[in-house]
Amino acid sequence: MDDYRRMNSVERVYVDEAGFTGDDLVNLQQPTFVMSAVKLQEEEAYEMLEEARSLSKSQAREIKGKNLWKSTPGKLALKTLLGKLRGRFKITSCNKLYGLCCRFFDFVVEPSVKDFGFGVQGIRLHEFAAHALYIAAQRESGCLEWLKSFQSAIRRTEPSIFIDSVTSSDWARSGIPGLYRFFIEKNQTAIARELLTYGTFDLDLSGTVLLQLLSAWSSNNQPLSVICDESTALNQAALLHLFDSQVGRKETTTIKVGDREIIIGVCLQEQIQFMKSHCVPAIQIADLLASAFLGLTQVQDKSSLDPELLTLFEGGSLHSVEPDSSVLQLPLIHALGNLLMEGVIE
Repeated sequence: MDDYRRMNSVERVYVDEAGFTGDDLVNLQQPTFVMSAVKLQEEEAYEMLEEARSLSKSQAREIKGKNLWKSTPGKLALKTLLGKLRGRFKITSCNKLYGLCCRFFDFVVEPSVKDFGFGVQGIRLHEFAAHALYIAAQRESGCLEWLKSFQSAIRRTEPSIFIDSVTSSDWARSGIPGLYRFFIEKNQTAIARELLTYGTFDLDLSGTVLLQLLSAWSSNNQPLSVICDESTALNQAALLHLFDSQVGRKETTTIKVGDREIIIGVCLQEQIQFMKSHCVPAIQIADLLASAFLGLTQVQDKSSLDPELLTLFEGGSLHSVEPDSSVLQLPLIHALGNLLMEGVIE
């Protein structure tokens, strides 16, 4: 009976993205990747889309949200849509450069300190380390070059590109970057082995962001049927492989990371489906929200925006991958130093 109830309470979620740049995460012109998911019936989505088209006076086959909020008719259309969608959409964003800094920690530090286990995440040390690197990349061209060479090493499966860039650089002789440098110089073999193990899919954020987005929908363990836009941004084969293990899952797992609880896993009723957005109004609405969110994130002074437009950020998920300055605590500086020193292989 429980399984019967679950099957009859399946929720259909439609997903699209904005800001995709593939495996280029050091893209300063397009720094954010966004995914949006809406929970709608198709008939209702069609009616909402037609109303938005009428209010915005758009003649386009698909309404794009990135610039919609800049015109008076477009702003009215977006506000009307957001009013009807309240509580029925979620958005997950990822700062690409910060995401690359997280990958940096995963590839460069974790392989040599595996004995520390999950305790590293438990005190949010990985977030601190990634954030410290992210801030350095904003200020120091040498750090940005490290990250570019790291990205190239993964793309081309040539670890020497990254290791040579670090060891030949004059940058980072002190502080946290200096610790990173010392650690990398002493762990070249382990780091090279890790970089050779994984392909460019580890630079593709779509799987990570989609998992975070769908996990945000899965807090009540309700089975989901997921329909994504059939676009080049979403690597269908890779995503199907990643999410196959979630099909038939009946409950998610919650883990504690610092003072936060994070949901891991998705309860999928079936394999993720892919459809062309121009054929599916609900996907078009997901696209409109994702691109509008992306456009609004680029506004420096949010206080200048219409308060009704800011409801778009209410759909933002705690699962988003964004820098968090609250992790920059002095005790973690010492913890990171100790971790890197302990992980050095003579």
